[in-house]
Amino acid sequence: MNFNYIYIAICVFLMSFSQIFFKLAATHQSNYDIQNIFIKYLLNPWLYVAAVFLISATLIWIRLLTTLPLSKIYPYQSAAYLITALLAFAFFGEKIGIINFLGYILIILGVYFSVITK
Repeated sequence: MNFNYIYIAICVFLMSFSQIFFKLAATHQSNYDIQNIFIKYLLNPWLYVAAVFLISATLIWIRLLTTLPLSKIYPYQSAAYLITALLAFAFFGEKIGIINFLGYILIILGVYFSVITK
């Protein structure tokens, strides 16, 4: 079994969840003045969770780049747009309009057509 696809999926999900945690970090900071925001960010646990997820995704990505061509695996990163939108809908109630939905379908089709050729 080729575990590279599993690593790609893990990487994309880690990237998507990191954005959710960055959003949580940002939402907890919105009421602070500019002078204290740096200290408040340093004390914000969501920022650290987001950073761990993003660093983990980066390390997996670097590992993937050692064995696979960039041009073949990079299109999979586009799936993060769709996953992040779905997570934002689930966690924050953000709307997904019909135009957005059509855009996500085009992204999925683009990924499909980018990776079906060898």
